[in-house]
Amino acid sequence: MKMKNSVKLLFVFIIALSCHPAEAQTSNIDVVGGGTGLTDYAGFHEPKGILAKKKEMAYEDVDGNSFWSEGWHPAILEQFKGGKFRLRKIKLNFYTNDIHFLNNKNEEYLLTSGVIQKIVFIDEKDTSKVLARFEKFKETHDVFVEVMNSGETQLLKSTHITLRKMEYNQFRNESRFRFIPNEKYFIRHQNVITKLSSLSKSAVLEVMKPNTRQEEWLKTNKNKLRNEKEVVAFFTFCNSIESKE
Repeated sequence: MKMKNSVKLLFVFIIALSCHPAEAQTSNIDVVGGGTGLTDYAGFHEPKGILAKKKEMAYEDVDGNSFWSEGWHPAILEQFKGGKFRLRKIKLNFYTNDIHFLNNKNEEYLLTSGVIQKIVFIDEKDTSKVLARFEKFKETHDVFVEVMNSGETQLLKSTHITLRKMEYNQFRNESRFRFIPNEKYFIRHQNVITKLSSLSKSAVLEVMKPNTRQEEWLKTNKNKLRNEKEVVAFFTFCNSIESKE
């Protein structure tokens, strides 16, 4: 217990010494511990390379949502260099591919671009529960894509958002803008990523080339591979077979 407190005190002391403009956010950053339900996490690395600047862009005049979730969630973040740390309130912006976060004064900041490779959103009330996982891959143009399941075979989802100007509204006497989402899917199998032409049975099986056992499972479970839930269920079965062989 004394060692844990010493680590926290040392961390706060290091942040206090830095001349970074976001130093007021130190209470919103914590070294990852056992309470996350996930293991093998190192401490916070190079805070000057993580804390960036205040968010300047405002979306009040834009309809729709550009974030993975409209709410703020705690998350574990991993840098490309391997350091892992936790923030209590962050959002992932699909439009800019930025990570937003709040300090204790509810001031909104961005994390430095190009530093974070993985994001694991966790439940605020149950930190052992993972809400979603995101990762950057070169094959997906280094944007954050959602990893829909674990295992050797994974479904990946990329959400690209564009800003569209809508028709002039004579009642509001203005022209507004709207965020338009466009989702693309990929299969990651044995570290090879293949883009799907669509989320459909024909597209998935073209990549997977199922064996007799997998075909029988699809038939028995009446799984048509028509949506994310069905594809993830199929991949979970495929991964369970591979783990036993």
